[in-house]
Amino acid sequence: MKIIYYGEYGLGLPLIVASFYLGTINNKKDLLEKLNLFELTNEQNAGELVCIGTDELGNEVFVLGCKSQVSLVKRMLSGFREIFALRNEVLLIETTSFNNLLIKIGKLLIKFGFASFGLSIVKAGINSDYEHIRQQAIKIKERITN
Repeated sequence: MKIIYYGEYGLGLPLIVASFYLGTINNKKDLLEKLNLFELTNEQNAGELVCIGTDELGNEVFVLGCKSQVSLVKRMLSGFREIFALRNEVLLIETTSFNNLLIKIGKLLIKFGFASFGLSIVKAGINSDYEHIRQQAIKIKERITN
């Protein structure tokens, strides 16, 4: 199976949620280290499907940044799944629901030219929602393994 994590803007939040799923982020210390490495504002890769690993069941895990076209990409991916009868072969996971107020404010600041300050706000928002993101990744993993 292919698992695709996707969300608005660059690859940041989908990449972090997928990293929780894969187990490359296991605790808050790992998250803080990864946040320093991840380029959350990177729109260069928006629209590109990037494989970031394989889970213990052999499922390939991908991330996709959609910029502001999340609903369009969701319909397109769902359409491809239907046309090519891939319903049980491709799992789509939208990460937009993981955005909290700090993440939204940070993304607005980035959009209006305050990239470094906005990025620090986005990172703070992700850090503050550590437990929620981790729990959601665990639920996704349980759903796939059962």
